[in-house]
Amino acid sequence: MPAYSYAVISAVLWAISAPILNAGLKRIPREQWITCVFTGLLVAQLTGTLTLTVILAATAQLEFSTSGYLIAAGLFTFPLATGLYYLSGYAFGTRIEFASQFAKIKPLFSVLLALLVLKETFGTVSYIALTLILLGLMVLTGNAWRGALSWRAVLLGLLAALAWATGEVFMKLGLHSALSLTDTFTALASATVISLVLFMPALLHAVAKHVLIHSWLLAFGIHGIISFALAYASFFESIRLIGLSRTVLINAFWPILAIVLTCLWQRLQRQPCEVPNGIWLAAILVLAGSLIQGLALEISL
Repeated sequence: MPAYSYAVISAVLWAISAPILNAGLKRIPREQWITCVFTGLLVAQLTGTLTLTVILAATAQLEFSTSGYLIAAGLFTFPLATGLYYLSGYAFGTRIEFASQFAKIKPLFSVLLALLVLKETFGTVSYIALTLILLGLMVLTGNAWRGALSWRAVLLGLLAALAWATGEVFMKLGLHSALSLTDTFTALASATVISLVLFMPALLHAVAKHVLIHSWLLAFGIHGIISFALAYASFFESIRLIGLSRTVLINAFWPILAIVLTCLWQRLQRQPCEVPNGIWLAAILVLAGSLIQGLALEISL
């Protein structure tokens, strides 16, 4: 299996999780939406941690590292970045596939941090791919200037991208295990424990308002398994094998796939799927950059 396959696997899993998460966001009680978002985030972390625990225990590889880098990676990646991602999706009118487009900004932050902090090399083909991603981002932000997108949603998406990129750098610095699955477990488990403390007021409020008995929480639980346990494990394994900058560029195609899968799901339910042309154009430009980078890796590895 090619070394970059793990980046592709993570992208597919994240795209699949988008319509599932959309279903959860659409069903949360409007009057308690902030409490529900943070409660859902905590549930996602718990199900993801439990899934990784079962997998590692079954393979006799369950262990916990005390690496400060991994703990920092977990905090930036899971409660902070994903929380902002949830909030951005809600601000877009419960359209998480729109919020996922701001993951396209993450490669710019990630590559810059990889060059400055991790001292990774970056070839000519990668610069071409990055240029296409930058053009896509210019189209995307242009829609915001024209008023086609909510600036609150855009700002939340930008902050999520920065938090994701920072978490990736900490993860790269902390990766040390023969299998990155154990490092992913350390990052996620530590973030979950800290989140239990930070989100306890929201959890208690949710209990008091009886919002935990609704089916919307199931979507967040499934998202935790698919995204936190499986996709991130694949993503971090890709970072270990081919480096951060290449991984984030290949992985950049998942947002357009999230749009496609969400539209297919809505069509199956006989619902309209309206996506601004600017978002489609931006997504296609970024996808082109990702494919160019993937082709270059297939030839060189």
